[in-house]
Amino acid sequence: DADPAVGTIGDYIGVSWWWREIKVPARAAGKRMFLDIESVNMRAEIFLDERLVGYDCIGNTPFSIDVTDFVKPGQTQRLAVRITKPGGFQSWTDNPMMVWGSEFWCSGCPHSNWDGGKSVYEPGITVNQARGFGGILATVKLRIVDAVHIADLWVRNKPSRVDVDATLEVANYSGRQAMAFFRAEIREKSSGKVVFSAEKKGAVLPPGGSTVVIPAHYPEAKLWDPQNPHLYECEVRM
Repeated sequence: DADPAVGTIGDYIGVSWWWREIKVPARAAGKRMFLDIESVNMRAEIFLDERLVGYDCIGNTPFSIDVTDFVKPGQTQRLAVRITKPGGFQSWTDNPMMVWGSEFWCSGCPHSNWDGGKSVYEPGITVNQARGFGGILATVKLRIVDAVHIADLWVRNKPSRVDVDATLEVANYSGRQAMAFFRAEIREKSSGKVVFSAEKKGAVLPPGGSTVVIPAHYPEAKLWDPQNPHLYECEVRM
């Protein structure tokens, strides 16, 4: 416990840096590149060659950063993540709240550098102290895609239990209208059996973002419940 930032109960308070060298293949030139970060605690600032390329203040939730304009395919670069953890609470009880800004207060905090109940509020953000550690909690991936690509996919329920909509968000960075062909499949998760398939031809994708919907109908669809957790997977190719 020699490190004052860690303390006697394991809470890390302050700043930590995480970095590594990366080299994106030269053949990726002309592609779109996104850095997908699954979870950090708490504020993350992302740097590429010492240049700030994005940040997130929520903590513990996934976020993506478009790094296309900062990546140099074929060259070695340094990717660095700066994590700031303003407080922590090493307990299974309900976590107290704190204000993170020019000043902050915390009721019942165990650390001597906090005011333990000081009723002072300055402009800032109210955050949950959450877990008593700071850093990168899950995967960090560099995703390389074409100028026209599927950015997101989700399945939307309908009033009928045997009907759903496979809903796509499609990004078109080409600068011009594009035509696309989509094929959707729904499978049983346990067996991999395909129970539905459909095609959508001649979809017009304007520059920017657009939504594509592929209706799905499966009369023998089984509902999920705790005793019979029947699940399906949806895959769409463009």
